[in-house]
Amino acid sequence: MKRVLVYTLFALATVSGTVAQANNQGASATRCSLGVAQAPEIRGFRLGTRWEQVVARFPGLLKEAAQAREVELLFVEGKSRVVSQSGRDSLAFFNRSKFAGFEQIFGLDLRFSGGDIARIEVKYDGSTKWNTTEEFANKISEALGLPGDWRADVSSRGRRFLECDGFRVTVSFESSCTTPPFCGQPNESALLPVLRLEDTTADARGLEKLRKENDEKERREEQKRKVFKP
Repeated sequence: MKRVLVYTLFALATVSGTVAQANNQGASATRCSLGVAQAPEIRGFRLGTRWEQVVARFPGLLKEAAQAREVELLFVEGKSRVVSQSGRDSLAFFNRSKFAGFEQIFGLDLRFSGGDIARIEVKYDGSTKWNTTEEFANKISEALGLPGDWRADVSSRGRRFLECDGFRVTVSFESSCTTPPFCGQPNESALLPVLRLEDTTADARGLEKLRKENDEKERREEQKRKVFKP
C-alpha cells in the first residue's frame, strides 16, 4: 500500500512539474524583454526623441517653449496656433490637413525629461470602433510588434498594460472632455481609445544626472576654496 502511495505521489509531482515548466515556457515566450532603445515608434515619435526634433516637426510653432516639460497637441480643422505657453508647459492646436501622419488622432501629449521624450500619449478620435479594451490591446501588439502579455490594471477599470524591461505600454478608453464643465461632464462625453508609451527608466536617469551635476558643482566649489587667496 505504501509503495502504491509513493508511486502515486511521484506521478503527481512529475505531472505538476511538467505543467509548471510548460507554464513558465509560455510566460517567457510572451514576456516583453525589450529595453527602452527598442521601444516602438508612434507616429514618428520615439522615447528619447529630443525636444528640438519635436519643434522641427511643427515649423513656426513651439519655438519659444525651450526645453518644455509637457506639450499637448490637439489636432483640429481650424488654424494652427499655440494658445498656452506658460512656464514649461505648452498647449497647441494644429490643423490636421497641414501635418501628415496624424490621421485619426484627437490629441497627442508629449512629456519630457531632460529634453528627451519620456512619455507619449495618443488619444484617437474614435472613428475606429473597438468592442473591448482587449481587442484594442491585441491590435496594438500586432501593429507595433509587441508581445501579447497584457495585464489588467487593478487601479483603473478597463485599463490594460504591458510591462517591458525599459518601458510600459498602456491602453484604455478615456473621456474626450479634459476640462469640465466647459465641455460637459466626463460621464457625458465620448470615450476615446488612448495609447500611452512611457519610459520607466527616465526618472532614475534624471536623478542620476542631477546627482552628477551636483557632484560636479561641488567639485568646482572645492577647487575654488583650495586656490582662494585672502
